Amino acid sequence: MIKQKTGVCIDCDNGKIVPLIAKRCQYHYWKHRDSLKKKKTVEETKSSSPQKDAMMSLWEKSNKKSEISGKNLIKFYHDYITGKENHQFFWCFAHFLSKKTYTKLKCREDGMMLLHPDEHYLIDNMTQKDRELYEKKNNCSFKIFYDKQALRKKEYNIDKKYD
Repeated sequence: MIKQKTGVCIDCDNGKIVPLIAKRCQYHYWKHRDSLKKKKTVEETKSSSPQKDAMMSLWEKSNKKSEISGKNLIKFYHDYITGKENHQFFWCFAHFLSKKTYTKLKCREDGMMLLHPDEHYLIDNMTQKDRELYEKKNNCSFKIFYDKQALRKKEYNIDKKYD
C-alpha cells in the first residue's frame, strides 16, 4: 500500500500536518486546479454553432414556456443574455435522441423541445417514479416528450445506431 504524503499545506496559515497533494491540502489543491482552468467569457459562450443556432431559432418561434408544464422560461433567457448564468438556458432544450449517438440529428429544431431545466434533468437523470411524482406535483405530463421522441424515431427510421 502506498503511504500518502503529509505535511504543512503551502497555502494554509494554520501550520497543521495534513495529507498533501502536490504540497497542498485537498481544499487548496482543487482551488488551485480550478484557478488554472481557462474561464470562458460571455462572448465565447454566446459564440455561434449549428446546435446553438437551432436552439435560438426554436426559442424565437416558441411561446417561451415549457411544453411539459407550461412554466415560463424567460428568466433563463434573461440570465443568459445578461451573462449572469449561461448553462441553465441551454438546459431548456431537450433532445429527443442522444446527441452522442445521433450526432447528425442534434442540430435539427424538430429533434428537440423546450422545457424547464428541472424537467430536462428528470428526463436525462431520474427514474420514471421521479417523473411521476413531478407530474402529480405540477399537474403536467411527460407524455408529450415521449410521444414526440417516438415520432422522431419513426420519422428517422431509427431502430439501430444512426450514422
